Amino acid sequence: MRSGRKCRSAISGVTEGSSGGRDPRTLLRASWEQGRLAQALLLHGPSLSELERSAEELGAALVGDTAGGASHPDIVRIRPVNRMRQIGVDALRGLIRTVSHSGAAGGNKAVLLVEADRMNEAAANAFLKTLEEPPADTTLFLLTTRPHDLLPTIRSRCLSVSFPGESPPVEGGGWREWREDFRAWLDRILRPPANREEVAETLLRLYGLVQRFQECLERLTADRLAEPPEPGAPPPSDEEKAAFEAGVERGLRAELLAEVEEELRQAAHGGELASLDPDRIRKLDLAVREVERTAGLLALNLQGPAAVESLLLKILRIWSRR
Repeated sequence: MRSGRKCRSAISGVTEGSSGGRDPRTLLRASWEQGRLAQALLLHGPSLSELERSAEELGAALVGDTAGGASHPDIVRIRPVNRMRQIGVDALRGLIRTVSHSGAAGGNKAVLLVEADRMNEAAANAFLKTLEEPPADTTLFLLTTRPHDLLPTIRSRCLSVSFPGESPPVEGGGWREWREDFRAWLDRILRPPANREEVAETLLRLYGLVQRFQECLERLTADRLAEPPEPGAPPPSDEEKAAFEAGVERGLRAELLAEVEEELRQAAHGGELASLDPDRIRKLDLAVREVERTAGLLALNLQGPAAVESLLLKILRIWSRR
């Protein structure tokens, strides 16, 4: 069995933020088979589920789990807990104690730090010390969709592997109908209102969109939480369950806002010569910045409905300026 304790060597064809156009899973597996796998890997990309699935597959190979079971004792997972969705220092200290012992099978161990960007300051500092003196025969996987929220000192001690690509379009929960109505609302505010009644109608539609956005999010979250767990996975604690539910909602909200941004781009560039209109391009830039700003605030647990309402009002003001 190959040891998980390797020097921090580069993966052939993989550089910071890039997979060289090749499948990162294939590159990681090949590096392990060649004995060149780094001991600390920062896997980042738009889909957290894809990152976790890839880390689990390689982790199973590292510990010699031919069945690929989700409950192997030498594959340790740490996730954010409670409604604040943080990884605390106590969890990191428990991890350090766990991996300081020999693996249950006497060989390699794999640690999956899911949503590593959710470490609080004390936990990040404790983990940094672990990276400086990593435990023997242990490979650390840091999984995140927000790599730049990690301490630079943590990022510099990991081999960064990007999983490129875009998340698939959100389906279900009435979201497609919401996008169609949002597109119609954008078309409406692109032209000057004919009278006060039209202004009032535009505002009423805005607040309807805000309410329906939250309803779509709740339905989509409920659908995703109803999906069965991985076979063999241990039951989560109450804190882990609460954090998982909050994480699902947070992730879905980010996906929905990404599609709102796409609708803005289509609205700005629609029409035969629209892409040449400097005023439309300027307004697009301002509106996209507001979407990105809102997504960042929501990642910090800002109240969702209020943030979405504020976002749509700002988009209305931007497009209404003459």
